[in-house]
Amino acid sequence: MSSDRAPKGHPRIVWGEMLRHIREASGLSREELAAAANLSPSTIRAYEDGWRAPVRETVERQIDPAPGLRSHGVLLKLWDEFEEAMNYGSFPAFIADLADKEREATAIRWYAPLMVPGIVQTADYARAILSATFGITAEEVEQQVTERLQRQDILTRDKPPELRMILDEPVLHKLIGSREVMAEQVRRLIEAAESPTTTILVIPSGTGAHEGLSGEFQVMETDGQPGFAFLETAIGGQPLPEADNVALLNRKWATLSGEATSWRASKALLEEAYNRWTRAT
Repeated sequence: MSSDRAPKGHPRIVWGEMLRHIREASGLSREELAAAANLSPSTIRAYEDGWRAPVRETVERQIDPAPGLRSHGVLLKLWDEFEEAMNYGSFPAFIADLADKEREATAIRWYAPLMVPGIVQTADYARAILSATFGITAEEVEQQVTERLQRQDILTRDKPPELRMILDEPVLHKLIGSREVMAEQVRRLIEAAESPTTTILVIPSGTGAHEGLSGEFQVMETDGQPGFAFLETAIGGQPLPEADNVALLNRKWATLSGEATSWRASKALLEEAYNRWTRAT
């Protein structure tokens, strides 16, 4: 778990230490502050220890004005000073790093064999995925949904990155949430792929064994800088900045591109999945 904690001196750590200092100076236990702020004690601890950071609304409406906490607006002011670093703060550190890389990228290649990538997830799909995490609270789910949607802003900015995505077809047919959630999510994929800067290809279910069965990965490029890769694992994300690893995943991507159908055929698979989820049963 230590790899999830922000490094010493990171704004998330500084903010958490200030929260602990003010709480203790106010004579409140962690449990008392949690009750006053309508949060769980585990969430307060995660904030204080730098594992997570709250969104601004949580600080403004729940923590700063919590009865008995003598913050006097300091925590909100400090959050605003650290705004850029605090955004995406409810995710583990590796996701915050990924969000930074995505904002800087001019091109993103993403292979996903198990679920729709977060960068094009709908709120309800993301909520269903996150809710399956062991031990997560409803409040933490909503924070992470909010921040996951914030990450998608890069696709609607003036100069969005070129997004190239390959999905395994079973991703489109795995029931996540409900039929309505899946219909909305597949429609979101179809709409995203209509952008001139986004391409979504599908590897048909009948393909069998292929290069991507080892897991999900991303490769990001930024003009004038070396490529950066990111590998999803069962215990969290693994950044892979080394040139050899980036080159290896680029070769995997090229192979997977050959396994995927054309955009026209991929769009037909997306539409077929959408019709399946909207068809009356």
